[in-house]
Amino acid sequence: MLLRNLSKIRWSFIFGCFCIYGFAHFLHNYSKNSWLPEIIEDSTLKKKTADGPLILRDDIFDNGGKKKSGVIQGAALMGNIEEFFDAPISKVTESPPKPIEISKKFLDKFRTMAQNLISNNTEDFILFSVINHAYYNLTSNFLCNIYSIDEKLHSKIFIVSLQEESCKKLKKDWPKISCHWLESDKQHNEGVDWGKQIYVQILTFRAKLLEELAKLSLQFILFESDSIWIKLPFELIKNITAIDDADILVPINGYPGKQKFAFDPLVAFNTQARTDFFIEMRKRLEKDPALMDQEVLNDLCSSQFKGVICRNFEWSEVADGKYFKMGERERKEYKPLIINNNYYVGVKNKSARQALNGLWFLSPKGICNVSKAKKQLAKYQS
Repeated sequence: MLLRNLSKIRWSFIFGCFCIYGFAHFLHNYSKNSWLPEIIEDSTLKKKTADGPLILRDDIFDNGGKKKSGVIQGAALMGNIEEFFDAPISKVTESPPKPIEISKKFLDKFRTMAQNLISNNTEDFILFSVINHAYYNLTSNFLCNIYSIDEKLHSKIFIVSLQEESCKKLKKDWPKISCHWLESDKQHNEGVDWGKQIYVQILTFRAKLLEELAKLSLQFILFESDSIWIKLPFELIKNITAIDDADILVPINGYPGKQKFAFDPLVAFNTQARTDFFIEMRKRLEKDPALMDQEVLNDLCSSQFKGVICRNFEWSEVADGKYFKMGERERKEYKPLIINNNYYVGVKNKSARQALNGLWFLSPKGICNVSKAKKQLAKYQS
C-alpha cells in the first residue's frame, strides 16, 4: 500500500514538472515570436518582379547602406510604412505653411510657354495641370495613358510643377510635353491630404494660373493627373457646345450634395464671362485661406456670376470615384470617357486603386507599357 502511494506521488511530481517546463517553454517562444510558423520566401518573385505601385522594391528601406533585396506586396495600402514597421517616431513641430508666392520671372515664362502651345485654330485647347512632386508617378501614368490613345496630344499638354526635379524627369521621358516649375518647399511637395491648409494653398496657386490663362484669351482644359481617360472627350465637348452656348463645362459629382459640380476636367472656352469667373475665384480664395476652390466653383456657377454659363457632362460620360466602388455588373451599364480617382485619400492609395483596376501602365522602373495601356483601355471601352 505504501509503495502504491509512493508511485502515485512520483508520477504526479513528474507530470507537474512537465507542465511547468511546457508553460515556461511557451512563454519563452512567445516572447521571441518563434511560435509562429516559419515564413518561407516566395521564390517565384525572384524570377519576375510583379508590376504596379503595390510593390515596394529595391532599396526602399535603404538609408545609405547596402541595398536590400526582396519585395513587399500591398505596401500602397499600408499607409505610413515606417509606422507599420514600428520605427521610432520623433516629434516634429512644423511651422505653419507659407502661401506659394509667384515671381515675375516665373509668370513671364509661364505666359510665353502657354501662348506657344496654341495654334490659329479657334477650337484648339491647352491641357493644363498643376502637380507637386508626390504626384510625379501618377502624372507619368496619366501621360502614358494619353500617349497610348493619341501621342500627338502630348504637344498640347502644359504642366506646372512645384519642384524642378519633377519637370526634368517628366521632360526626359515625355519630351513633347511642356513643363514649367516654381521651386517650392518640402511641405508643398509631399503627399498632401485633402482639405489641409497646404492642399488649399496649392489650389489657390492653381487658381492664379487659371486666371492668367483666361486673361491670355486661351481655351484650356484643366485636368488632374490621377484621372484615367478611356477615350478623348473632344467630340463630346463639340456636341455639347453645338447644342447650347457655354463658358465653362464641368463634370458632376457621383454623390450629389452641396457641391454639385467638380473640377476634372474643366473646359474653359474663350469668353469674357469665364475670364471674370476665374478672376473672382482667385480673389475669393486669396481673401479666405480656408476656402476650397470647389466651393467657389459651385457658388459662381449656380449664381451665374456676371452671366457665366456653366454646363456639365453627364456622370455616365465623366465618372468619378463612385465608379470604382461599383460591382462589375453595375459598371457594365456605363461606358465613361473619363474616370476620376476621387473619394480616396492619399497618393499611394490612389495609385493602388488604379493598379487593382488594371489602370496602372508603368513598369516598376517607371517605363510606359503602351501595349498594356491599349489593351486595358479596350476592356473599359467594350
